[in-house]
Order: sequence, then C-alpha cells, then structure tokens
Amino acid sequence: MFRDGKSIAEVCENLGRATSTVTQYLADFLESENRTSPEPWVDTVTFAHICEVTADQPLDRLKPTFDALQGEVSYDHLRIAFACVRNLRRRIDKKL
Repeated sequence: MFRDGKSIAEVCENLGRATSTVTQYLADFLESENRTSPEPWVDTVTFAHICEVTADQPLDRLKPTFDALQGEVSYDHLRIAFACVRNLRRRIDKKL
C-alpha cells in the first residue's frame, strides 16, 4: 500500500490498525526500501527542517528533535523522517 502512495489513514482503515502502528510500519518500509524522501507522508519543507535540526545529533531518540522544533512537528512525522535521514546518512557514509 505504501508503494502505491496510500495515506496513513487509508492504511489504518484497510488494516484496522492504530495510526502509531501504521506509522511504524511506514518507517520500517522506508528504511528497508532505502528511501531518502518521506513524500507524500511528510512534505519537503518539513523534511528539510528536520534534516537541518538533526544534522549534528544521533537519531536514536525523537524527543530532542521534537523539543528543538517546539512541538511543531508530530512524533509520527519525525518517525517517518528519521527513517529517511538514516538512509541519507548511510549513503553518505558509503561514499566516504
């Protein structure tokens, strides 16, 4: 469903799962597919802002980024974006 660009709400409805569960499924999917863009689930501007804030920090906890963004970005969006940022970092590490 994610390959088809289905929204989180659509997947929740189809699977009968909670938003938090489907968001984690999506993050796992993005990471396993080595996707570096969270679109259409997180917009480009928000993703760029998350990348900027996380540039010098580890991606093991969402709360520091949530706090740095003053709660303007949801934990679900952070979880999705972090999967893509991890993939970006892996690509950069491979080139180094």
